[in-house]
Amino acid sequence: MIAAPDRPFTHAAMGWFEEATDLHNVITTEPCEGSDAINLYFSIGGGAIQGYAYLAGISVAAMWKGECYDLLFDEDIVSNRGPEGWCCSLCSAGYRRHFSTIEALWRDHLLESLRRWIRDELLSSVALELYRREGLTWARLAAENEKTDGQCLSISLSSDR
Repeated sequence: MIAAPDRPFTHAAMGWFEEATDLHNVITTEPCEGSDAINLYFSIGGGAIQGYAYLAGISVAAMWKGECYDLLFDEDIVSNRGPEGWCCSLCSAGYRRHFSTIEALWRDHLLESLRRWIRDELLSSVALELYRREGLTWARLAAENEKTDGQCLSISLSSDR
């Protein structure tokens, strides 16, 4: 097992989630055994929504019977330290923000992005729809007023809340 000082992302992310009380009824976190990362467990969707966060990104997947149908949220970061502080090399130079610490960069680019996605997309959806056609799989979050084509497995998100 990696010692706590060797897990800066885990420490920063777990601290952020502890403070993110608005998410406590939607998501729980657990440090990954042996790596500087955390697993994300969503309380809605009956286990079909699962996530993973580490120092280079956060991904949230739609899963069914052990198979990944699609990524619902996927945020990547390439951390770079320069004279102005920490930044993400994936951001356009004209929009690139600099942070005094790597933890502040992770918080802004990864963790707060996840919070916005949960608030604006996941919690405003009523169902997770899983599709399979001709060997392809995909998923989407459905709003209350949207009609499905009936060709998917629809997992309620609102009844779990």
